[in-house]
Amino acid sequence: MSGYGAALWSRVVFMIIVAFHTTADAFGFEEIAKRYGLEGRLGTIPRSISAGCGFAWLIERGSKEKLQRFIVQRGLEYEGIYEQ
Repeated sequence: MSGYGAALWSRVVFMIIVAFHTTADAFGFEEIAKRYGLEGRLGTIPRSISAGCGFAWLIERGSKEKLQRFIVQRGLEYEGIYEQ
């Protein structure tokens, strides 16, 4: 794909992935996320990402900036945020 269509396609984010250093961080994040109604679920980190404990918070659609604000406001621990 080239031109205008390629530029649009490259900006489409299918999933936001939050990776964690430890399983305790992952389960703690899940508890807080559920308490506050954050979209997503805890799952295994995709093979294309080499990070952390193997668990990740997976969000199908959403705003990376909104997610980052949620994390910072609650002082949650994480290793990285990825878009795929």
